[in-house]
Amino acid sequence: MGRCLCGLLGATTLLAGCAAPGPATAPGLLQHAAQRALASVVHIRTTFPAQTKADNPTAAARPTSWRSGGTGVTIGAGLILTEEHVVHEAREIAVCLPDGSWRPVELVVTDRAFDLALLRISGADLPAIALSNTHLSPGTPVIALGRPAAGTTHCARPGVVTDAAASLQDQLDPACRRDYAYLIESTVRLEPGFSGGPLLDAAGRLVGLNVAMSGTAGTDECRGYALPLNKRVRAALARMVAQANQPH
Repeated sequence: MGRCLCGLLGATTLLAGCAAPGPATAPGLLQHAAQRALASVVHIRTTFPAQTKADNPTAAARPTSWRSGGTGVTIGAGLILTEEHVVHEAREIAVCLPDGSWRPVELVVTDRAFDLALLRISGADLPAIALSNTHLSPGTPVIALGRPAAGTTHCARPGVVTDAAASLQDQLDPACRRDYAYLIESTVRLEPGFSGGPLLDAAGRLVGLNVAMSGTAGTDECRGYALPLNKRVRAALARMVAQANQPH
């Protein structure tokens, strides 16, 4: 099956009611975990400049500016965590808050190797998402939150872990500019627009960031992939937060 960064595709199926049944999901688990985390989830809208073949001979020409989208999570102190590929080379970045209002944000620091980015928002008091220490293994229930590219609200998608150390390095970035060698693979039915959004444990705590999908979006054959919140990623994030909080 072909694989690609889930934030870079056109959306297909919008989940009615923002919830779909998943395997091995206990009754009430989805609602509890999703509601606990939703107040910390934002939709990201990025605007990119026009591009010609002279700018990038390997990319398709775009005569006018264009938009894309992704998802992020608030981690406290006015900082929003998402993935670097979601905001890479964006000219403008704005976020839609849980109350439906739009705010401009500033890109303050990135770590391309880990595919991480921090955005800063002013004048919004958003709760920090809780971080998980759950040990992931095949069969562990997980839930992804995100806003499909064609949707207007965030949706929750449940599933179970199928591989806690799946590699998509050759498929996603054979040049190794970003590290995709140890990803969480699950039965979660991701869609474009979920990139940078949270993968949660059964208590609604952050275990990873959604990054890629395989198969057809929204179908039983779809597999979701997330960057794990392991020790290496947490160390990188701690360095980024320290850099973001340095006085200018």
